[in-house]
Amino acid sequence: MAKFENKQKSTMAKISTEGIGTDMFKILVSALQYEDEERSKRKREKNRMWPSESSIRLDDLPHPIVIGECGRALYYKLTGAKITDPVSSRSLISMWIGKSLEQAIIQSILSFEPIIGREIFPKCTLKDEETGKEQEFRATNYKYQYSVPASSGRIITISGEIDGMINETENRSPYIIEIKTEYGRGAKKDNDKDKEYRPRLSYLMQVYHYLYYFTNKLDPNFRDKDITSADINILDRGNGFSSVHKIEFNKGILHVNGKPINFITLKGMLNKWDEVLEYVENKTVPPRDYSKKWTPKHMESLCEIGELSNEEYKSLCRTGKEKGDWQCNGYCQYRSLCYAIPEKDEYLFF
Repeated sequence: MAKFENKQKSTMAKISTEGIGTDMFKILVSALQYEDEERSKRKREKNRMWPSESSIRLDDLPHPIVIGECGRALYYKLTGAKITDPVSSRSLISMWIGKSLEQAIIQSILSFEPIIGREIFPKCTLKDEETGKEQEFRATNYKYQYSVPASSGRIITISGEIDGMINETENRSPYIIEIKTEYGRGAKKDNDKDKEYRPRLSYLMQVYHYLYYFTNKLDPNFRDKDITSADINILDRGNGFSSVHKIEFNKGILHVNGKPINFITLKGMLNKWDEVLEYVENKTVPPRDYSKKWTPKHMESLCEIGELSNEEYKSLCRTGKEKGDWQCNGYCQYRSLCYAIPEKDEYLFF
């Protein structure tokens, strides 16, 4: 009779499974909640930002608006504020599925290289600072970092990770791939070729940082390569439909599926981070960048940048139905903390 021996080292339990029993999904949710809480407590290096925290204020619109990370939410993150509105169990599972699937896609492509007949991801080397030895690895989950000054002179460090770099082919020099999996309305919008064919702006801001880094020859493994483009691959987890958005980087401007997106700039993203860091230094909570309820002028601005369709805008105006930013309506982990602060003008930026 075979004997099963658990050789795994015993560790101090970080979560309690009391009342959960053997329900694997409840155990998973508890572990994910623990990770989420621990992540919020970690201190980061001063002035270090992640590409996913990018945002820009757009002033040249019917009403100024912000796209990307909410400055107040980022302030709470940077100052270690206690989370008042934890992510729901359903959302945690959904995000975990998305991240796991994105990783699985990369690893599957890597394992299928013998079938494909060529190396998809280039080989790179990393030099150990202590031993001086070089270690070879493949360009997946590729970490990068660079530092640049904001207009105030404050040096901001951007640290990120690209999903993968694709080897050059006869028709194309090496390029970056970013894989996103979505579900529901967001996936339909990003994959709908009958509408304006463009991924969400937060994705484009992330890719901007990737392309800025490689285009400016800041990476030792790819200094001899001209990397000026990326593909954003979007998969709908609900129906398996997928799309690819072609991104070109030319003189600091992103061209998305052939169309320039002029309002996403490095200067704009740096200035917004710089503004939040100033609030952190002064220990002053910044104004909120989003609202639970849109004004007509706000909706006009969203239409102008393609974030709201003209049809939906007309419908909202006609029916009087209230709608606001998703950042405030259910997803912000600091929502209660934020709205406990009275403000004279609910639409401070609108």
